[in-house]
Amino acid sequence: MLTTNCSRPHEFLPLIDAFYQKVRYSPSREIILFRGQNVDKPLLPKYARFIGWLLQHDLIKNDEILAVERDRFLEFKRRAGWLIEKAPDTDWDWLGLAQHHGLDTRLLDWTENPLFALYFACENCEFGSDHSSIVWILKVPRSDIVLPTATISPFSVERTKVFRPTIVSPRMTAQAGWFSVHKLMQKEKKFVPLDKNRRYKDSLAKLEIRMEPGKVMTFLMRVGVNSSLLFPDLDGLCKHINHTSEFSISDWEFMSMPRAIDENEPESPWTEVS
Repeated sequence: MLTTNCSRPHEFLPLIDAFYQKVRYSPSREIILFRGQNVDKPLLPKYARFIGWLLQHDLIKNDEILAVERDRFLEFKRRAGWLIEKAPDTDWDWLGLAQHHGLDTRLLDWTENPLFALYFACENCEFGSDHSSIVWILKVPRSDIVLPTATISPFSVERTKVFRPTIVSPRMTAQAGWFSVHKLMQKEKKFVPLDKNRRYKDSLAKLEIRMEPGKVMTFLMRVGVNSSLLFPDLDGLCKHINHTSEFSISDWEFMSMPRAIDENEPESPWTEVS
């Protein structure tokens, strides 16, 4: 598995480009996806982590894992209908909708856009911290992409695969979202992290983000990546306004330090063109 680190915002996209060159990316052979995490933890979906907690506290038996998952999913379908304009056509898209709105599922979020992954890696980190985040990069053969049809159930996939959901939510379009759908190992009664999955281990790369989160978020806002773009609703708009107000923390991050009397202005890397 390839690994590296990024310590300055302007280094991020060149590192992504270098990865493309490293794997000899070809649109006809594979898809490159990205995932941002604010902690370095295994690539496990939320339901797998939830089940692990239940098993640890003896609140569920191994043979109940799939039944509990199905029951929670069916309850979501039963109660969500009146809250959405159009019901999804397949269980794949129902599951994708549930994942986008916070239900613990066997899906793991990915995006086509590396800058979006960087946003999600740093958005909930404490400003002023030296905390390291992670951007994962996944190379997916087209043969591993499953179509979200009604003929195959996401609860009975033969192995972990990747799918692109039908657009049933504005967030899916805005975030260029994909999902990995993880197989429940019937014999072991557990989900295997993607970074431990033998099929995908060599298709993953890890980019450690060693930057102060406030500086990363300011960099992203300057290139047009913000909560209003990624969450096209009133919540996303208000969050964006909070972060771009006259007295936002991100502005303070880049206020000039006071200079001594008669100290010259620092030279700018930009030059004027007449």
